[in-house]
Formats: sequence, C-alpha cells, structure tokens
Amino acid sequence: MISATEQYFMRHIINPSSGLYDFSGINWPILISMTVCWILTALGILKGAKIMGKISYVSVLLPYFIVIVLFIRGITLPGASDGLYYYLGKPDYSKLFVTKTWIEALIQLCFSLSVGNGGLISLASYSPKNNNVFRDALIVIIGDTLMSLIGGAAVFSTLGFLAQQRGVAVPDVVKSGLSLAFVVYPEAITQMPLPWLWSFLFFFMLFLLGASTEIVLVDGLCACIYDQSRKARNNKWKVVIAWCLVFYVCGFVFSTRAGMYWFEMFDEYAAGFSSVCAVVAELVVVMFVYGFRNVREDIKQMFGKSKSCLSKAIGPNSWYFTINWMIVSPLLAAAAKTVFMLQKQHASYPRISEGYSDEKKAFQQELPDKEPWDEGPEKEQNSA
Repeated sequence: MISATEQYFMRHIINPSSGLYDFSGINWPILISMTVCWILTALGILKGAKIMGKISYVSVLLPYFIVIVLFIRGITLPGASDGLYYYLGKPDYSKLFVTKTWIEALIQLCFSLSVGNGGLISLASYSPKNNNVFRDALIVIIGDTLMSLIGGAAVFSTLGFLAQQRGVAVPDVVKSGLSLAFVVYPEAITQMPLPWLWSFLFFFMLFLLGASTEIVLVDGLCACIYDQSRKARNNKWKVVIAWCLVFYVCGFVFSTRAGMYWFEMFDEYAAGFSSVCAVVAELVVVMFVYGFRNVREDIKQMFGKSKSCLSKAIGPNSWYFTINWMIVSPLLAAAAKTVFMLQKQHASYPRISEGYSDEKKAFQQELPDKEPWDEGPEKEQNSA
C-alpha cells in the first residue's frame, strides 16, 4: 500500500523504467515542462541586466513571502508542536565534533548559495564599481539562512500535523529530497482546508527558486563567453540561444522514463560536490597562485583600512577570512568522502555499505538492483 500522492508522482509523473539505461521512450509532461523552462531562461537572459533585476525581485522576494505564509499556516495546525520539537527541540551537540557534519554543511552551503558556479560573480558584475559587495554578501548569507530556518519550520510543523493524522511518530514521516517535496509535503497539504491554495503556493515557490537559479547559472556561463570579444558581445543572442539549446539537448535524458535514475546520479555527484571542487580550485588559485597578500591589498584598496576592533576581527580585510580561505575551507572540502556513489550491483556493496548512515542506505535502496543487460533470455536459461 502506498499513499495517493506517491502513486500519482511515481506512476503518472515520473513513471520510471527498470534502470539507468532503460530509457523506454519520452516522458512528455517532463519534456514539455523542460521546454517551457528553457524558453523562459533564454528570454530572461536576452532581456539583459535590467529585466533580470526585475525578475530577481519577483523570483527571490516572492518565495520569502510564500514561505512565511506556509510557516504561519503550518504552526497553526494540530500536531505542529511535535514537528517543531523534533526539528529544533532535540539537538545532538555531539554531531559538532564529527567531521562529516562540517563536510555536509560545506556541501549544503555551496549548493544553497550557488557558490563556485560563477552565478553570484556574474550578477555582482552588474553592480556599480563602488558597490559594497561585503554588505551584499552578508545580506545574501543572512537571507539564505533565515529562508532555510523558516522553511524548515514550515515543513516540520506540517510533518507534525501529518504524523498526528496518521497516528505515528514524526520520524516515521520525515523524508528528504524528492520524497519530501513531491510526496510527503503534498500529502499533508491535501488534508488542510483549501488544499489547492497551499499546493499552488508551495509548487509556485519551488518553480521560482528553480527558475531564478537556472537563469543565473546559465547567464554566468554565457557572460564568460561573450565578454571575451566584441564580436561575441555584439551577438549575445546567438551565444545565449546556442548554449540554451545545448543544455536543452543534454536534458533530454531527464525527460525519458530513465530520467529519475539520471537525476539521482546527477544530484548525488553535481548538486553539491561539484561546487565544492570548484570552490577549492578557486581558493587555491586566488590565495596561493595570485597570492593572499595581493588579495588582502586588493580588499584594503576597495574598502580601506579597518576603523574599529570589530571590523579588524571579522571585517572584509580581517585575517579571519584569510585563514578560512587558505586553510579551513580547502581542508574540509578535501576531506569530503562523497565523490563516488556506490551502485548496489557492485560486488563490494554489502561490505562498504555497512558503514553508511541510515539516510544514505535509504537513498541507495531506491536505486535498481540490476541493470537491463543483466536480464533476458540467456540469463533466464542460465538461472534455470
């Protein structure tokens, strides 16, 4: 027995095949959605910085409003206190002394802030020359942190409500990734008054967050290309359309019935760890090749000398950031152990998976037990 939301999502939306290489045709709803998103991305970039600024006001600020609305609705539901207590009331401080905690935090920060992908640098290039980028960086970090905390409270308060409706404990309904966004949370929404309203707000928020991220990342790549020469800059629309078409074609694999497996593989490899690798490369080049002394002088030239004890300690040209950029962040990133995703078909899987966390074991269970070429008449005859 599975819930109605899970049945609808898996059988009508995803409709997965038997494995990674069993494409089995096109998933038309996914392909149409992807087509619309890439058209909007190309149009958003072609309209330039002014329209992107206006788009950002909507795509960035509106999700904050929606999250606050969902948070207020969530905490007013029966059972919300149980979810919030599980979310904030049972901290395990021993995790602070586990290296994996800081590694996962670094990966999540790179993913959440889009650090290492060039998007923030591309947007910052549109700012005036004397713009206070240190202040802007603090605003982005504080806003992202608040968004995460309030969004987490909105989700867990709703999960507390769902746990009470099912008559189970909160941990029994807590999921992550696609299951949370497209199965568990929507199921809780269907049991609220005016479910269509909360569903619309929730999925519209997800769409805005995804669309804004896609526009920024693609614009960062295109900017690197048409800023190399006047000819490319004068033909900006050709560069943008060409790269959008390239990425659109690459995305075809996600619109097949095997797209779910390819998405999970890309999510495991690229969502956070690729950003961590990019950040390490940037830090090594800037701090050791260009030189940390030159970096400090550049920051001092931009912001001037520190005028107070606080700015000397944690200001833009303090040694706090220099030490972090030179030592702390690269070492944490180098200690990351999520480079490879072990498949269940590997002979070493039983031995290595013994050390996996419960969450990672659950994720691995979603992967297929065998590939399509492991089945067929010859295999069946051999088995017989």
